[in-house]
Amino acid sequence: MWKPIPNFPFYEASTEGQVRSLERVIEQSNGSRRRFPSKVLKPALNARGYEIVTLADEHRRHHTRPIHRLVLETFVGPRGEGQECCHQDGNRRNNHLTNLSWGTPSDNMADKIRHGTAVRGERVGNSVLKEHQILKIYAQSHAGASLDDLATEYGVSRPTIEAIKYGTNWKWLTQPHPPKSA
Repeated sequence: MWKPIPNFPFYEASTEGQVRSLERVIEQSNGSRRRFPSKVLKPALNARGYEIVTLADEHRRHHTRPIHRLVLETFVGPRGEGQECCHQDGNRRNNHLTNLSWGTPSDNMADKIRHGTAVRGERVGNSVLKEHQILKIYAQSHAGASLDDLATEYGVSRPTIEAIKYGTNWKWLTQPHPPKSA
């Protein structure tokens, strides 16, 4: 299903995550007219891996927008304060309406954790420790090992060891999880 994109009268978005320009004729500065046929726009990728398109407004100013945002604004409505787009399946290039929703940053992080795209723990570029080391540090620190000795053994600072012991960092590994219901 296609629907006009708010604030961009020459374009429509689809529930399948596509954007198309509408057929139009534009008067040129020399008095001639130029016809633009309707076509589905080919998206580019931005630096974060999201599909983007460049649209012209009624004043011929160009605006680059992520497709996911255009689809949500068209079919769901404007983004509420403090909300961001959530991709339900974690695929930044899946802009189908059924895969998108507005949510809080917390909702978005919960989705990222659920589908494994969250950048945390070992996936953080400057992470020194691995998950198996975190579990050992946690166990050793709660068994009475010296925090200074653990810091020296693992090549990190004492505050890093304290953050692991007390669940400030890596808490998804070290904190008890509620039992999963059947």
